[in-house]
Amino acid sequence: MSPIRRITATLTALMVVATANGEGALSFDRIAVRMDVQTDGRIRVTETWDCVLDGPLNGGYRNMPLRGVASVSDISLREVPVADPHDIQPEKETPDAAKPIDYAVVEGSEKDDIPLHKCRVVKGLSETRLRWRSRAPAAPPYENQQARFVLSYTLNGSIRKGLFSDGVFWKAIFADRISAVKEGACDVHLPCALDNVDVTFFCTAPDAKWEEDADARTIHFSASNIPPQQDFEIFVRFPKEVIKAPLTVNGFFDGAGGVIVLLLAAPVIVLLNWLRWFRFGRDPAPTAALGPATSPPDELPPAIVGALLNESTDMRSVIATLLDLGRRGVLELRQLDDDFEIVLASKGDASLRPFELNLLNGLFGRGRHAGETIRVSELKNRFYKTANSIKRAIWSETQEKYFDKGPQHSVGRNALMGLAWLVPGLILIGVSSPTTAFLFVWGAFFAGIPTVMAAAAWQARSWAGVAVFVFVTPFILIGLGGICWGYVEMWSGWAPVAHVPGFALFCAGLMRILLSGAMRRKTQLGADIAARWRAFREHLRGLDERTPEPDQFGDFLPYAIALNAQSQWMRRFSSDAVRTSYYHPSHDVTAGGSGGFDFGKSVSTMVSSISATLASSPSGSGSSGGGSSGGGGGGGGGSGGGW
Repeated sequence: MSPIRRITATLTALMVVATANGEGALSFDRIAVRMDVQTDGRIRVTETWDCVLDGPLNGGYRNMPLRGVASVSDISLREVPVADPHDIQPEKETPDAAKPIDYAVVEGSEKDDIPLHKCRVVKGLSETRLRWRSRAPAAPPYENQQARFVLSYTLNGSIRKGLFSDGVFWKAIFADRISAVKEGACDVHLPCALDNVDVTFFCTAPDAKWEEDADARTIHFSASNIPPQQDFEIFVRFPKEVIKAPLTVNGFFDGAGGVIVLLLAAPVIVLLNWLRWFRFGRDPAPTAALGPATSPPDELPPAIVGALLNESTDMRSVIATLLDLGRRGVLELRQLDDDFEIVLASKGDASLRPFELNLLNGLFGRGRHAGETIRVSELKNRFYKTANSIKRAIWSETQEKYFDKGPQHSVGRNALMGLAWLVPGLILIGVSSPTTAFLFVWGAFFAGIPTVMAAAAWQARSWAGVAVFVFVTPFILIGLGGICWGYVEMWSGWAPVAHVPGFALFCAGLMRILLSGAMRRKTQLGADIAARWRAFREHLRGLDERTPEPDQFGDFLPYAIALNAQSQWMRRFSSDAVRTSYYHPSHDVTAGGSGGFDFGKSVSTMVSSISATLASSPSGSGSSGGGSSGGGGGGGGGSGGGW
């Protein structure tokens, strides 16, 4: 039994104990089950409980899950109130008080009262629940009274139809009980003698065994001292066509149909989502072939370029805007002994974009004037809200000008639609296999979050990114393993009619959520501009053989930061041969020589320090940026006992 099932069963048992009217108890001396397999696919089941009743019990109950069963019919219940249920002699005359009692079986609801010697049947979507009264409310409590309850019913549509064989897969003795079973037995009677029967018995009791009768029609299963929450599960496979049961929807999906659909569901859904992306999310091809670019192809600000190519914004967008304003003479940056200072060289002009004005207002306020200064340390835990609004403004302008606006391209709409599919899929799976649903959710979260981290780390193209990627990869594999485990758990179970649409909806919803970001599609203008800037990014990363001029270092640095290429760009220059007009380190940059001042390192320190400070926020503030004992697949089982 899996841990999830064990926990669920234990909680159910505790609830049964809590509602057992205090001190009452029902213990099992023996449970014997007989399963007569009919040629039409029905199975007539007879459960015989030899039990001891003690205390103020009202009667008994039996909950039968409909996992792998079309329906349960022809229910009957008989009580044999004898002193020794092992010494029943039908031909021997007994007083009326000791004669068997046939209970009246009636369908009803959970709210209906149960009269004496009546068995109430409540048929639900996932299980059939029986409850009967064997003691009148005013009668004295039981005192270790032995009794035998004989419960009979017919299972319809419960033959497991496999690819190469059919079979009976059944939890013959329910595991969800609060007392042990001293002796357990199950006899499976086949419709004809068979030589090639494959038998599997799931039970961890030390003396659990099975044997076949000489008539080759009956298989006996037995075990003793079966503890609570312990399965007694049998699986008898026999050749196909022995059972002439009509093919049902459940039977089709439980056999070859289920194998085909479940195996093809995931790749077909992936293919359909890929076709959807190809039709609606793929960027248009550039209208012209492009060669190497050694200079910016147009006057777009670095932050807009970064948002266009990365399809997202982060603190690199803010820092790139800060340095770009320095390149254009609006700001200057100075290194102090233990801080950095930002100087407003000019108020700017009407050509400044809204997000650039937002940056200046966040630094110096709306009533700013040329010559103002502010230390970066003064912005700690104060600038993060402005930084978030700047990133939103950059993305809003980029999306407005260079991306399609149709609903099929909306990330939020696609993610919500995926969630609307994923949740019902999990519910359908969870109805028949809660363990599978749990494993799917656990695997999706365990693999999904590290996958996002790994993608961001890979995109960073840095040693820190490589370290993060290596660190999260095992978690991704564990999460995927959980999903695969859930798939196996699902396939080993019954009720594939719920599994097939549930699994399909889950996969479709998960794929739509994962691909929601990829559904953004650039306009033709956006695709053409992005292609030109990608060529320039290759130059910044040193993918061409052209040597940049020293004076290009500061001019192109904002673009290198926005395009996540600053490390490669800085490595292309000698540290004593570069400088910028807008950044003034505290060290004499003309020192040069061996062991001299490293200007590139100073720039890196400045960028990292300012980025960390501007993104900082007060604490609490948000900022965007026992072992298995059963096969697990059989129907039957459920719970039973006294109430």
